[in-house]
Amino acid sequence: MRVSGRGVVTRSLPYGDSRRIVNIYTEEDGMRGFMVRMPRKAGGKVRASFFFPLSQIEFSYERKTSSEDALAYLQDIRQAYTYRTLYDDVRKNSMAFFMAEVLSRCITRSEPDSRFFSWLWNALQDFDAREKGFADFHLFFLLEIASLLGVSPRLETDSPYAFFDLREGEFSNERPLYQEFVTGQRVTDLQTLIRVRRESSGEVFFTREQRIGLLQTLSDYCRLQAGVSGEFHSLDVLRTLFS
Repeated sequence: MRVSGRGVVTRSLPYGDSRRIVNIYTEEDGMRGFMVRMPRKAGGKVRASFFFPLSQIEFSYERKTSSEDALAYLQDIRQAYTYRTLYDDVRKNSMAFFMAEVLSRCITRSEPDSRFFSWLWNALQDFDAREKGFADFHLFFLLEIASLLGVSPRLETDSPYAFFDLREGEFSNERPLYQEFVTGQRVTDLQTLIRVRRESSGEVFFTREQRIGLLQTLSDYCRLQAGVSGEFHSLDVLRTLFS
């Protein structure tokens, strides 16, 4: 069955001399791997830049049955949106690599999610267009990843809490019996982040120290909930960038 669709590139690896294996979060099928034939000479219709982290592309492919193991070949590939600043601004570029890694490692299922896809597609274009006020974007992105995983942090009231349980995704005033929790300023900042997202009341401005703490908390939470072992490789770059 021939399918036409669009998606966001999360990972791309060379395969032989003239092919690439590309992971794409697609609107129609969720996260999928594809094979791409690359031109041997410069000037072809398909360019390597199409497969940079978080590139937005349109394409077609033959949807294979579950009994077929071979990756489908992408065809009719074109760039759906050309980023103006995402790859030129060192801060945005570093954030893009981080978000692409999170998507690739946390979202391995194939089920589509139209709400998340629509948010991601439009939010990335807004992120690209912003000249300022984008330093917290990756934090909201991690909240959306948690929502896609079905484990959004549960904030029942606006009352202050002492702990956030990374296993259960709950705020509490009772210390968990295990080590997967955060406390102190990180709990307060996480409550603020969730509240701003929930109320859509505008941008939130954290200090660099607060941002680094939130980044670590939400990264640990998403990794734990998705069963990802080891830290995200690109996290160190963001720590350095925002320190």
